[in-house]
Amino acid sequence: MAATVSDYIEQLEDQSASTRAAAARALCELGQGAAMAVPALSERVGDSNMLARLWAINALAAIGAAAAPAAARLAAALDERALFANAAMALADIGKPAADGALAALRRFLPDPGDDMSRAALANALWAVGGAENEAYELASRVLAGDEMLAKVRAVRALEQIACARNTRADRCVAALCEALEDHSGEVRRAAARALGNVGPSASSAVEPLRAALGHEADDMLRLYAALALWRIDLDLEAAPVLIEMVKAEGELVSSYDDDGVQRLVKGPRPPDFRALAADGLATMGEAAADALPTLEAERDAIDGSAEQAPLAAALDRAIAAIARR
Repeated sequence: MAATVSDYIEQLEDQSASTRAAAARALCELGQGAAMAVPALSERVGDSNMLARLWAINALAAIGAAAAPAAARLAAALDERALFANAAMALADIGKPAADGALAALRRFLPDPGDDMSRAALANALWAVGGAENEAYELASRVLAGDEMLAKVRAVRALEQIACARNTRADRCVAALCEALEDHSGEVRRAAARALGNVGPSASSAVEPLRAALGHEADDMLRLYAALALWRIDLDLEAAPVLIEMVKAEGELVSSYDDDGVQRLVKGPRPPDFRALAADGLATMGEAAADALPTLEAERDAIDGSAEQAPLAAALDRAIAAIARR
């Protein structure tokens, strides 16, 4: 019988550090469904074992707003450099409910947050917990000027959220995201394209940079996210041919990644979830994507009916119905 949340809560008290860490990790994977474990996880933030502490913090982050009672414990963990980035991101995921227990503690680190990972985490936390747009923008912008890929992806998240709020820093955030479309890291470029799409019509200044990204032949994932963003921002029909191409089974998914600063290309079959995302993009275009119908119908007919293909089949059906008004 599968373990329950109650079982994992009991395991958090086990004498074995590895058992406590494994229980916290399992609760992290359950996300919001583990909300009843917040008190026990809060205690584990002070565990004697570093791995158990990190997984407890990550589990509280995955639970989100319901983990607000643990905010004070997470704020105390900020004082340990090894925990700072994880604790700050957990507070960011909890958001405004954590303000009373954490905002003052977060502000203490503004003069010297540490490395770029910590700086990006602090940017996210200051914005999500306290709406500190100026401080968050400055921190995130500094991170984007650095070299740490994951830190820059997290900085993009902060800029996206500030821009979505349409405040005084929104235009500058969009400009920074446009610059990130040209980053040497494919992960950062893709994160920036997704972020601009989420910002939507208020990111109109990003249309030309996104159109340029459509031609990035070395990164199909960037092209897909750029196409989706163009439609969401400007109802740009230049997105349709790219989405039609990406929904096809034939052909190879081309992506790039960075290994010690070296850009490499990786080719492989287009996975079903990638193709489903393209199909859902075409569905949002409706009748404007009429040219996509033959491709969508052909790809739908080729689906083998397996469980693995079911989400793709559903996405193709949604697109066909939306475009053909069936």
